[in-house]
Amino acid sequence: MSRAYDMQIIVKEYDPKKYTAIREAVEKLWPTGDSDKGVAQGVQYAAFYGSGYLTGGETEKEFSCRVRDAVWTAAGRCAVEVVATCTEEMPHECYPYSVHDYDIDAVRLGIEKPAETP
Repeated sequence: MSRAYDMQIIVKEYDPKKYTAIREAVEKLWPTGDSDKGVAQGVQYAAFYGSGYLTGGETEKEFSCRVRDAVWTAAGRCAVEVVATCTEEMPHECYPYSVHDYDIDAVRLGIEKPAETP
C-alpha cells in the first residue's frame, strides 16, 4: 500500500561545499519540486520540498532514517530534519451554514431576506 505525503527535508550546520552532494542524495530518495538554501540566525541550511508516496509499507520513521543516512553519507556531520505530512488524512474543520442560519443572521447583518418561495 502506498500513501501520499508532502515532505520537507531540512539539513543544517553542513559544509556549504557539500550542498550538491546533499541535494543529489535527497533527490535519489524523494521527488523534490522546490528547494531553498542560505544562512538563518548564523546557521547554514538547505531545505528540500516535494510530494510523493511512501510505498511497500515503509513508515515515516523508516523513511526519515534512510534520508538521514543518505545525507550523512554525502555530507558528513550535520543536522537532518524530515517533516512528513500525510496528505490523505489532512486534519480539517468543517463549518456548515444552512439556509436556516442565513434566515437567522440576515437580520443581524442587515441583509434583506428574499421572499420565501412556495
